[in-house]
Amino acid sequence: PDTVGWITVPNTTVNYPVVQYSNNDYYISHNFEKERDRFGSIFMDYRNNPVDFDANTIIYGHNCYNGTMFSELTKYLELDFYKQNPVFEFNTLEKAYKWKIYGVFITSAKPEEDNGYVFNYIYPYMDGENFTGFINEVNLRRLYVTDVDITDDDKMLILSTCIRKLDTYKGGIRTYKADGRFVIVARAVRENESETVNVSKAYKNVNVKYPQIYYDNRGIENPYKYEERWFPIQNQN
Repeated sequence: PDTVGWITVPNTTVNYPVVQYSNNDYYISHNFEKERDRFGSIFMDYRNNPVDFDANTIIYGHNCYNGTMFSELTKYLELDFYKQNPVFEFNTLEKAYKWKIYGVFITSAKPEEDNGYVFNYIYPYMDGENFTGFINEVNLRRLYVTDVDITDDDKMLILSTCIRKLDTYKGGIRTYKADGRFVIVARAVRENESETVNVSKAYKNVNVKYPQIYYDNRGIENPYKYEERWFPIQNQN
C-alpha cells in the first residue's frame, strides 16, 4: 500500500518499486514487505507529492555491499557510463516518465566535514529563487557537464545514496568513515521532447566543488572554502 512508483536505471541492478512513508526513517531499515531489513527499500521523501511531484522530488536508497538497492548508481561516477545511459525511468502509479540526467555530484551530510556547511539538495521546493541558487550549486559540483538543459518549469528528480569516496585512509586502512553522498540530478523528459541526449557534448568538469574533507584527505587547498554559502529559502510556497 505504500508503493508510489517503480524505478529502472539501465545497465544497473536498479529495478525496484518505490515506497513512501510518513517519515524518512522507516524504510531505511524495512523492506518492501515491511520486514526489518538492513538493506531497507528504495523510498521517496515523505514531503513529496507522489502523483504530481514537487519542483524537486527525492528518492533514497542504500549503497549496499551486495550490489542491491542504489549501490550501482555509482557507475555514474564515470563519464563513459553516463554517455551510454543518460536516461532512466521512474514511473508513478498514474503515469510513465523518463528522466534525463543533468548532473551528478559528491557531497557530505555532516557539517563538520565541510566547514560547518551541508548542501541542502533534499529540499522539495526548489522552484522560484530557490531553483536558481540550487542549479548554480549543482553546476559547480557536478563531475561532468551534460548537454541537458533545465528550467524552473521542469520537474526535477534527485537520486541519493551513500558513497565511500570521502573516507579517510592511512596506510591502506580506513581511519575515518565519512558521511558522503552520491547524488544524481535529473529532470523529466518534456512533452513532445525527444528522449535522445547528445552525449557527445558531455565533458568533465575540471573545477569540481567538493566538501572540505575531500581536499583535506589529499592535502590540497580548497578553492571554494571562503565562497558564500547557499541555503534554500524555507517555506517560500
